[in-house]
Amino acid sequence: MTQIRRERRRTARVVAAGMMGILLAAATTYTGPSASASVTAAKAPTHTATGPADSQPSPAGFSPFVKDWYRHGSSLTINKDGSFEASGRVYVYCDQASPPCDKWSGNTIIDGYHASGRLTAVNGTSATGVVTDSNGSQDNWFPTGPITMTLNPATDSLSIAGANYCGPNSPASLCGA
Repeated sequence: MTQIRRERRRTARVVAAGMMGILLAAATTYTGPSASASVTAAKAPTHTATGPADSQPSPAGFSPFVKDWYRHGSSLTINKDGSFEASGRVYVYCDQASPPCDKWSGNTIIDGYHASGRLTAVNGTSATGVVTDSNGSQDNWFPTGPITMTLNPATDSLSIAGANYCGPNSPASLCGA
């Protein structure tokens, strides 16, 4: 696991260095016969999906968000391409109510809430995107539409609409047992 994290960080640094090289090359301007060049500082772009050709944003922008997140009774997985899937407990069983509801399979509880979508942009520690499919919309659990996720690297946590989702290095008390 540690080796995979190191490889991901190394890959992210290589991609970031390559992007800065491209930005600097694009910002270099010819100033006349002396062939000297001036470099203009360029702001790093925000990774935004704008159409079919850009439907797979750069993995480097999403890398801090890519992992399995959890909170009491629910989980969230964010993938390298910005796609995400969430599931969560409804705390009502299907023999008590109509869906969404939790089910038993042997000794395992099958979560009743399910949602999926895609992150489309990252700006610092905030990622924005859209929930494209959700059966929890009526209960404000990952409703379809825009979504913002805010990363707190100090606590390895992600805040979504006031709910904290924790990474593997979060304090145990932050997201419940």
